[in-house]
Amino acid sequence: MTVQTLSYERDPAAFPTLSEAAEMIGVDKSTVSRADIDVVQAGANKRVLPTQLLTLAMTKRRRPVTQVAAEVISYARAHAPAELEAVQREVDEFLDSQRGRETPSISRDDFLDEARRLLTA
Repeated sequence: MTVQTLSYERDPAAFPTLSEAAEMIGVDKSTVSRADIDVVQAGANKRVLPTQLLTLAMTKRRRPVTQVAAEVISYARAHAPAELEAVQREVDEFLDSQRGRETPSISRDDFLDEARRLLTA
């Protein structure tokens, strides 16, 4: 985990704490604290930036990323309404960047051919 300070004027209350982030994606807090993500130190709490949280949600696959995205936006709305537009923009940009990055599908026959080739090598 990399702790950073905000290089621009943002209200850290817009970002969930490690515990809140863990709850949003359905994992233990320790999973979030050990993750290779950037967090923001805000007083005694470390807070997770929206794009970092969504990236972690994609890798852990406990909850749909779109559900986590909605929770991130709701969190910002409830805790830092002045940051809502910026958080929504970050979430939208993240989701837009992920479209089209789906795992390429491979036919059953191609998979078996590749597996046989690798196993006999």
